[in-house]
Amino acid sequence: MTHTLHNFPARLHPVALALAGLLLSGTTWAATFVVTDAGDAPDVVPGDGLCAHSGAACSLRAAIQEANTLGGAHTIHFAIATGGPGVAALIAPTTPLPAVRTPITIDGYTQPGSSANTAAVGNNAVINVRIDGKNIGVSASGLVFYPGSSNSALRGVAITGFNTHGVFLLGDTGPVGSSTNGVTIAGNFIGTDGSGAGDDTNGLLANGMSGIRIANYAHENIVGGATSADRNLIITSSSGAGISIDGVYNTQIRNNYIGTDRSGSSRRNTLVGVDIAGPYTIISNNVVGALGTGISIHGGGVGLVMQGNLIGVGTTGTSIADAASSHGIYIRSIDTTPLRNNHIGGTNTGEGNTIANWGGNGVHIERSSTTAAQPRYQSILGNSIHSNGGLGIELIDTATGQGTQPGDAAPPTVNGGLRYPVITGVTSNAAGTLVSYGYSGAFNARYRIEVFSNAACDPSSYGEGQTFLGSADIMTGGVMYTGDVLLPAVPAGSHLTMTATRDFNDADGSLETSEFSRCFEVPAGPGDGGPGNGGAVTPVPTLGHWGLVLLSALLGAMGLRARRHSR
Repeated sequence: MTHTLHNFPARLHPVALALAGLLLSGTTWAATFVVTDAGDAPDVVPGDGLCAHSGAACSLRAAIQEANTLGGAHTIHFAIATGGPGVAALIAPTTPLPAVRTPITIDGYTQPGSSANTAAVGNNAVINVRIDGKNIGVSASGLVFYPGSSNSALRGVAITGFNTHGVFLLGDTGPVGSSTNGVTIAGNFIGTDGSGAGDDTNGLLANGMSGIRIANYAHENIVGGATSADRNLIITSSSGAGISIDGVYNTQIRNNYIGTDRSGSSRRNTLVGVDIAGPYTIISNNVVGALGTGISIHGGGVGLVMQGNLIGVGTTGTSIADAASSHGIYIRSIDTTPLRNNHIGGTNTGEGNTIANWGGNGVHIERSSTTAAQPRYQSILGNSIHSNGGLGIELIDTATGQGTQPGDAAPPTVNGGLRYPVITGVTSNAAGTLVSYGYSGAFNARYRIEVFSNAACDPSSYGEGQTFLGSADIMTGGVMYTGDVLLPAVPAGSHLTMTATRDFNDADGSLETSEFSRCFEVPAGPGDGGPGNGGAVTPVPTLGHWGLVLLSALLGAMGLRARRHSR
C-alpha cells in the first residue's frame, strides 16, 4: 500500500508521524515534497517526513535529503514565489547538492507559469526553475543520480553553470547489481536557460564538461523520448560533449536538440554532440550541431543504432557544423576494445540520417594503431551525406597508411576492405534512368547496392551521396558481377554515386559498407534542353565493365588521384 505524504506544518508533523507509525506500520510512503524556497538551507531533521529547513520552508536541498533518508519512491514539485509571472526561480547552491539515491521524480513543470514543449519543430517549452552552479567554487555537477535512484525522472528544469556535468548518472563499480537504471531525463534545458539572450548567447550558462554524462554501468536510461514534450535542449562548453556515455549499455537518446538554440537552426558552443564509449545505444531523431564532431564513437562502441538524425544540418536546412569542424560521425578504434556492428541509417523509411556541412568527412571510420581492434561491420545505409569538406565516407587505417587517398582500396582492417562499385554507364530519358555498374565482391556473397544523386560531384571525384535514389540486392558469383539499377528519371547534369553493403546473413545482423564510388554525370540526350527533360541512351564506355574497373584500380595504385581536402 502506498500513501502520499505532503509537507506538514511544523506544529502538526509530530502528530502526523505518530499516527503514521501506529496506523501505517510497514507501508511505503510516497511523499510529494513541494519546494517553496529558492535558498539552499538543509533539512532540519532528515527522515521525519517533513521537508523544512530552519526557516520552516522547503528548499531543493532539503527535499532531496528528506527523500533519500525516507527511501522509496518520492516526487519533488515546485511552488517558489518569484518577481512575477514568467520570472524563473533561480536556485544557486553554494555547495554541491546531495546526490539522488532513491527513486525521485523531479518535476519543474509544476512551478507556476511553466509548460512543456508542444512544437513538432523547435522548442516552445517554458521552464521557470533554473539550478545554477555559479556559486560553487569546487568541481561539481548539477544533479547527480547514484545507485538506488533507478526509475527516477527529471523534467522541466534548466541546469546551468556547473564546471563538470549538468546531469550525471553514475552506476555501481561493477556490471552486476547496478541500480542507476531506467532514469528518464526529458523536457529540460541543459546548459541554457532557453532565452537566447545575455549570458545564454556567449556560453556562460553552459556546463563545463558534459551536458549529460552517463557512466559506470548505469544502464537502460533515456535522454529525451518519443514526444515533443520529451525534447531536451542541450548545450555544453566549447571543450565539452552535449551527451557523454561511458561503460553503459541500452541507452536511448531520442528527439533532442544538441548543440543548437531552441529553434534547432543555429549552432551553440558544444565541441562534440554525442560521445560514446559503450554498447547498444540508440541515437534517433536528434538534431546535432558541434564545433568539432557530431557523434564520436570509440572504445566499446558495439551494436549502436543511429537513425533519423540531422547531424550538422538544422531544422531549416542551415548548417550547424562549424566550418573548421572534424567529422559528422567519427568511429575510431584506438585500443583492443571491440568496435563493431554499428548501424548508420537503415533500409526503412525515416531511418536515414542527414550528415552534412562538416569540415572533415561525413562518416569517418578509422583504425589508428596496429594493436587496435579492427572496426568491422559498420553499415551506412539510406542516408543523405553531402556538403562535407572531405569525403562522404572514409575508411582508413592511419597506423598502416592504407586508404589514405580518394579511390584507394579500403584497408582490410576497416570494414574488411570492402570495395565500392563502379558505374559503367547510364541510360536516361523521361521514362526513367538505368544505371549500369560492375562490382567485384567476395564469392557467393550478398550485397545491397545503393544509388545516390548529387547536385555536384565531390572535388575528389568520389561521392558524396546527397539523395538516396534506390537499391539492388545482388548475389555475387565467381567473376565480376555486372548489373543494372532502374530508377525514376534523374535530371541531366546530376552526378550519380554508389555504395556496396555486404550482408553476412548471420545471427548478429552483420553488415558493412564501402566508400562512395566515383561520380558519373547523367548527360543530356539529343534535343535535351536542360536538366529534367529526359535524354537518349548514354553509351557504355568502350572499355566495358572489366576494362573500366581495371583502369580504376590502376589509377589508384599509381596515386594519380587528388588528395583529400580535409583529414
